[in-house]
Amino acid sequence: MQKSFEQVCKEKLLSCADAYARQRNIKLTTLGRIVVNDSRFFSQMHDGGRSFTVRKYDEILHWFSRNWAPGVAWPDLVERPAVPVTRDAA
Repeated sequence: MQKSFEQVCKEKLLSCADAYARQRNIKLTTLGRIVVNDSRFFSQMHDGGRSFTVRKYDEILHWFSRNWAPGVAWPDLVERPAVPVTRDAA
């Protein structure tokens, strides 16, 4: 059976969340509070009961991309969004 688009997106977010939490040595509840101001966000997603909009998916993936530790591998099955280059004020 083919996975739904929602299930694929959940798996990608959880892959990033799990990897980020491991690299920063924090709990998913802490990460949820930091990223979306909801400590239960990622744990509810693990349990299959959490839904989100495509806009929220994009916001979370961009957050991970901007805050990913240098030198740490990004999850293979997740397309990494480009991070805009910012210029320092002169």
